[in-house]
Order: sequence, then structure tokens, then C-alpha cells
Amino acid sequence: MKIQNICDLSLFYDYICCVYVFIMVRTAVNLSRMTIRNIKQNLFWAFFYNIIGIPVAAGILYSAFHVLLSPMIGALSMSLSSVFVVSNALRLRGEKL
Repeated sequence: MKIQNICDLSLFYDYICCVYVFIMVRTAVNLSRMTIRNIKQNLFWAFFYNIIGIPVAAGILYSAFHVLLSPMIGALSMSLSSVFVVSNALRLRGEKL
């Protein structure tokens, strides 16, 4: 494309701006898709943890196996759950958009 006058330069600038805006919109859409996928993963693991952890902490295994969950183990598992959720969220930083 040969630029001969100021109008051609203006049209070329408009074209470059449109391409840049398109790239930015595509990047934003990809980032939002990855974020929603990450939220769904974190919700799955949180529900899984709570479905297993709450009945065990309430003593459901005591009648069959005489096993009670120590509060220290409960606190440790809750901390590990939080670390897992945060590390899963930080995984987005390394994703290619």
C-alpha cells in the first residue's frame, strides 16, 4: 500500500486502529472464557471438598469405623483447599491469550 497524501495516511491509521481493537476484543473474550472455566473448576473442587469433608467432620465415620476427624486435620485440609484454589487461579497468569 503506497501512501500518497494525508487522506491515505488517515485511512491507513483507521485500519491499524480497527485491527488493534479487534485483537484487544479477541484477547478480552479469551481471558473471560478462561476465567469462567477457572471459576467452574474452583467451584467443583470446593463442592467436592465440602461434600466429603463436612460429613467426616460431623462424625459420620464414627459409627462404622470409630474414626473422628481431629480439628488440626480439618484446619490443615481447609488451608490446603484454599491453597489449591489460589494456585488454580494463579495459573491464569501463565496462560497464553
